[in-house]
Amino acid sequence: MKRTTSFISLAILILFLFSSAAVLQAANKPWTIMVYMGGDNDSTMDNQTQIDLNRFETAGSNADRNIVALCDRLDDGIKIYYIDKDDNDGQVVSKVVKEIPEASTGDPKILTDFFKYCAENYPADNYLLDLWNHGGGIDDPRRAERASKGIIYDGSDCIAMVELKAAMAEGKTTFGKNIAVVEMDACLMGLFEVAYQIKDSCDFVSFSEEVEPMDGIPYKAILPQIVAATT
Repeated sequence: MKRTTSFISLAILILFLFSSAAVLQAANKPWTIMVYMGGDNDSTMDNQTQIDLNRFETAGSNADRNIVALCDRLDDGIKIYYIDKDDNDGQVVSKVVKEIPEASTGDPKILTDFFKYCAENYPADNYLLDLWNHGGGIDDPRRAERASKGIIYDGSDCIAMVELKAAMAEGKTTFGKNIAVVEMDACLMGLFEVAYQIKDSCDFVSFSEEVEPMDGIPYKAILPQIVAATT
């Protein structure tokens, strides 16, 4: 659900950042890519999780990159995958490294727990967060009632922007640094007001002001370039 120019800008931005990270010398891998997938909405989104997990596998993790995906599907609980390279488009072969009992990915605690899991198990010099789901923009944060606009919808639940702001701040504490890139693979999130909420806890954000097509980001085209950038 993004414009072509948004794809190109994202690819150029990330390739530049990854290339710059090549000079870093540390025990950690240069990058951990964290994908937070809320597919527990309807059959269409549920099916798309499997399509995109397969696309992630086109690139796969390597000596310089961890690709870790938290995936919530219909009636299947939450699973965290460590994405391995594989060219079979019809089957997800990556290992499930953690299972979480049924919960709402619209609960920001699931996101902050994911941050902690990645920091403990896949430490890196830089982190990229991909928020994968529906998006609805932002409600007035001064509203007393529960926000109906946000990102990562699980039924009627979602992560409101004030909640994302708090979760990202907690992530910054967990990682000891800003999340380098936040990508929102969701509709209607490209707003200054959204960026303002996370400005203190990430360095760059990529999002779409428009409604995205169902396929969202062309992961199959972009991820192999990202993974190969400093290999």
